[in-house]
Amino acid sequence: MTDKDNTSPKKQPGSPSPPAAGDGSPKKQKQTAGQGAGGTKLKDAKQLQAMIDESERREAQVNPALRPHAFWDEQPVLKLTDAANTGEYAPLEFVTPRPEPYPLPQGFVWDCLDLKDDKQLEELHSFLAEHYIEDREVQSTLRFTYSKDILRIALLSPGFLSDWHIGVRTEGKRKLVAFISGTPQLLLMGEEKVKECTVNFLCVMRKLRAKRLAPVLIKELTRRVAATEGYQQAIYTNTDLLPGAIGTCVYWHRPLNFRKLLECQFVGVPAKVTISAAIRLFRVPDPVQRSPPFQRMEVKDAAAVAELLNGYLKKFRVRPHFTEETVAHWVTACGPKDTAPSAAAAAAPAANGASSSEEKEKAENGGEEKEEGAEEAKEVDTATMYCFVRKDKKGAALDFFSLYGLDFRVVGQGEQKHSHLRVAYLYYYAAGTLSATDLVGDAIANAKQLGYDVVNSLDALETGTVVKELKFEPGKPLHYYMYNYRCPRSQPHEIGMLLF
Repeated sequence: MTDKDNTSPKKQPGSPSPPAAGDGSPKKQKQTAGQGAGGTKLKDAKQLQAMIDESERREAQVNPALRPHAFWDEQPVLKLTDAANTGEYAPLEFVTPRPEPYPLPQGFVWDCLDLKDDKQLEELHSFLAEHYIEDREVQSTLRFTYSKDILRIALLSPGFLSDWHIGVRTEGKRKLVAFISGTPQLLLMGEEKVKECTVNFLCVMRKLRAKRLAPVLIKELTRRVAATEGYQQAIYTNTDLLPGAIGTCVYWHRPLNFRKLLECQFVGVPAKVTISAAIRLFRVPDPVQRSPPFQRMEVKDAAAVAELLNGYLKKFRVRPHFTEETVAHWVTACGPKDTAPSAAAAAAPAANGASSSEEKEKAENGGEEKEEGAEEAKEVDTATMYCFVRKDKKGAALDFFSLYGLDFRVVGQGEQKHSHLRVAYLYYYAAGTLSATDLVGDAIANAKQLGYDVVNSLDALETGTVVKELKFEPGKPLHYYMYNYRCPRSQPHEIGMLLF
C-alpha cells in the first residue's frame, strides 16, 4: 500500500464530521448519519426514485405498452414496444416442452373433455353460459350464451384433438371449474404458411380467478401443442391490450330491433333524435331479389364455397386456408332444430327476397304500418350457423356469406321486460360478383328475417369500408395476438381471420 493510499481525504465542504473519539454509540452514529449533505443526498435519491416510479405509473396509464405484465412479459410474444413494420415472418423461439403436465393447486386435477359425448358437451355449454363472457358496460349486464351447435362447429372441426380440450376439475366431485381449447389450423401470414393452434374459450369459474389458473391453462395448452404437433405458434384474441398484439379490429353493431335494444340498454337514442325517428333510421330493407338467388348452402356446395373463399381471402395479409371438409363441417355439425318451420324453409324466402316484410306488417295491421320493435320478432330457428351461397348454372359459387347466432341473457334493469337478446354475428363471406356493401346488406336483411335483434361484426375483411353506409354503430376493440411468432402488425382491412 502506498503513502497515497494511506492519505486521509480532506474534509469537503458540507461533508459530515467524523464522530468524536469514543463516541461510537449506534444511536449517535445514526443521528449523525442523518445530518448534513450526505443524509440529504440519500433522502433526495429516494424522493427522485419515487417521482420516477410515479411518472412511469402515470405514463403506463396513458400508454398501455409500458404497463408491466407479470405473465406475458415472460412469454415468447412480440412486445408492445417492438417495431410494428418489420417484414419478418418467423417463430421467435422453440422451447423444449416439459414431459409432464404443469402442476395445479391442491384439490384440482386436469381432464380432457370428450365433446362428442352429449353429456360433456352439455356440461361445457352450461359452464360457459355461467362464467364465460359478460358485457358490464351497459346498465343491463349481458351474458353470452354459445349454443351447442356453435361449440361443435368451433371445437370439433376436422383434425381436432381431444387432448387440446383441456378442463380443470375439483378432485373430489369432479366439477368443471376451468377450460381452454385449441384447434389446429393452417394460417397464411403474407406468403408464409404457419401451422398454428387457434385458442378459444379460456374460462375460469368466477370465484376461483384469484388462484391464477388462466396462466397455467395457457402454459399447459402450449406444452401439449408442442408435444403432439411439434410447433408452438398460436392465434387468439382479447379485448385487453397485452404483449403479442399483431392487429386491432373494432366490433360494430347494426340494430335490427331498435326498441328492444333500447329497453335492454344495449343502445341509446342518438342526440337530437326521437325514439320514433331512431326506429325509422335503423329500419332494415327487405332482401334484394338476386338472380341467381341466394340459397342455403348444402354439403354438396362445400368444395365450390371453399374455392371461392380461399380466392377471396388472398387479398388479406392474415387469413386461414379452408378445406372442403371444414366448410362442410359448418353444415353437418349443427344438430336438430328446436322450432318449426325449419331454418332452411324459413331462410330461403328471406335469402331470395321472395317476401316483403313491410307489406306483411301492413296486412297484419289493417293496412297501417306497424312501428318496428313494438313486438319481438317471431323466432324461426335456434341460435346456430347460417350459410348462403349464389351459384351459376354449372354449380360454381359466385358469392357467399355466413352468420352465426348467439343468445345474450339480460341480467339487470332490462331483464323484467326481456330475458334474452338474439345476436347474429357476421362470419366469413366472399364477394365474388357483388360489392361488399351489397353482400353485407343482404346478410343484415336475412338476419332481420331470421328473428335477430342486432348484427355484430368486426371491421376485418372488407366490412370496415361499409359499416357507416349500412348504419352500424361502433363498439369495443378486439386485439389479435400471435404466440411465438414475429410478423408485421396489421390494420383491420389486412385481417381476414375470424374467431368464434
